[in-house]
Amino acid sequence: MTIHSEIRSLSPSQLIELFVLDAGPQGGPSYYFHSGLSGNMTPIVWQGVTYTPIPMESTDFETKSNGALPSPRIRFANMQGAIAAEARQFNGFAGCRVIRKRTFARYLDAVNFPNGNHEADPYQCLPEDIWYVDRRPHEDYDIVEFELVSAMELRGVKIPRRQIIASCCPSVYRGAECGYTGPPVADELNAPTADPSKDMCSKSLTGCRFRFPNKPLPFGGFPGTGMIR
Repeated sequence: MTIHSEIRSLSPSQLIELFVLDAGPQGGPSYYFHSGLSGNMTPIVWQGVTYTPIPMESTDFETKSNGALPSPRIRFANMQGAIAAEARQFNGFAGCRVIRKRTFARYLDAVNFPNGNHEADPYQCLPEDIWYVDRRPHEDYDIVEFELVSAMELRGVKIPRRQIIASCCPSVYRGAECGYTGPPVADELNAPTADPSKDMCSKSLTGCRFRFPNKPLPFGGFPGTGMIR
């Protein structure tokens, strides 16, 4: 049985949610854990990796129908201040990657079961969710909370990594990205010319069409963004 069959099943096994916190960007280790709130306070082994049970809860991972990006949060029980101490040591885990892994209990490694598991399959899992720690909005004696964001929301990061301009192509005329190697066509105002000294691209769609009349345009702008309000 594949994971898709398990999802459609009328009586699926328990959905298992596992997390990896990679504190490498702040000089820390990687943490492998799962929620122990369900009563399962024993380590879970998945794909040969052991995940430690920690009293925690995760919320708001669901994608919204209005197109807004989720704003996931992870809350840990701050047992004896241990979680808060780890966070302070590694700069609140700011910018560190959090991976959420999900599978069903029937596919867990055989070592999790007293008599083994003939259905164990490390490839039967849902796509991984990758997030980044943005901030620590709450911390007290009992709870430490972290707010996660997607790569697109990381502070100071641009995706794509160049400015989006609707009507202007940033490529160098006759350069590698432009790709035009033909004769003179037009000047910078799209006036036809056969003079090589006046041959300049207007950086517009019109100028691009002059040079590639029957071919896909290598236009480097984003014309579709002009339709967004």
